[in-house]
This record gives sequence, structure tokens and C-alpha cells, in this order.
Amino acid sequence: MKFDITFNDVIENGYYKIAKKIYDSGGVRMVIEINKIQLEYQGCEITKQFDFPESSSSVEEKIEAMSQFLDVLFVGIIELKEQYERVKKIFDEKTNKKVKVIDDILRDMYNEKYFEERSDNIY
Repeated sequence: MKFDITFNDVIENGYYKIAKKIYDSGGVRMVIEINKIQLEYQGCEITKQFDFPESSSSVEEKIEAMSQFLDVLFVGIIELKEQYERVKKIFDEKTNKKVKVIDDILRDMYNEKYFEERSDNIY
């Protein structure tokens, strides 16, 4: 699903709808708390300060608040993606070689037991 913001989202202070759109568009969970948002993705978290507008705010104030929210969201998602990439790199560095060695041993054991080559296209 493509991420977008509508004028109705602005008028209705639809930040919870936007949170759902963020999740549907990229799997990023957004938790709305008092004066802050928390973005979560694959075990990584980023918290950003944001003062949500009052429902009684003027249309112009709501538009300005939405613009500021999108700025905060943009920075938060970039930071979250960078954090995820760092964590993923650490994971890959610590596990890939070990997984490869374990897989080689298991393949040899399978081939010995069943007298045939293991098919590796199951997963």
C-alpha cells in the first residue's frame, strides 16, 4: 500500500489513521503517546517528540502541525532504518559463518544417512 496523507487526515487530526497507513506501507509500527511518537520495526525503536494539535485548532494550525509531524516522521523513519541496518549487519556478521558450517555438517550427515544428496530447495 502506498503511503499518503489526505486533507481529511489533517482536518480530523487523523494521526491514528496515519499510524495504520505507516504500518500498512512499510511494516513500521507507530505508537502515539502524549507529546511523542515511537516508531518500531523488527525489534528496533526510535522515539521522537511531537506536540499533537488540539482538535479545536484552526485548519491552518492543523496543516502546520501535520507538516511538522511529517518532518519528525521523516527523520524518525530514516533513523529507524539506519538502526535496523546496523543491527542486521551485526546479526549477519555473528551468525552467517556459523550457520554455514552447521548446514555443511548437517548436509554431510543427511547424505550419509540417506545415501543421497540433500535437496536444498525445500525452504
